[in-house]
Amino acid sequence: MREIGKKGNIPLEEVIFVLLNLMFFSMLFLFVYNTSHEVFLFEKLYSKEIALAIDSAKPNTQINIDITELNKIAKENDFDISNSFVFKDNQVNVQLSNDKGYSYNYLSSYQVDSVISFPEDKVVLNIKIK
Repeated sequence: MREIGKKGNIPLEEVIFVLLNLMFFSMLFLFVYNTSHEVFLFEKLYSKEIALAIDSAKPNTQINIDITELNKIAKENDFDISNSFVFKDNQVNVQLSNDKGYSYNYLSSYQVDSVISFPEDKVVLNIKIK
């Protein structure tokens, strides 16, 4: 039986267990939040799409991709769409916010140049494969 007025001791193992659980679930929540965020999904989708298009292209090919939706997302995040696409070291990086963006490798060793154009009410990424 427990004595009234006696202070209880919390075992160190229980404190460590609770702290580890808090750390685990906070990291899990952060991961789920970041991966379900619209920016991350679009960066991943377009970087893979562009890399696959580059890999399947032949030299002297031009690829045009409508990025109007990405322009809206970049504007929501106060990010300039002209800085969103970087092609370097056989890797395409798509960035729609001030975070690091999402990079995806392509296998072909072509030189890739890109320009963003604004015809009518659309925004188009023009990729030239050399």
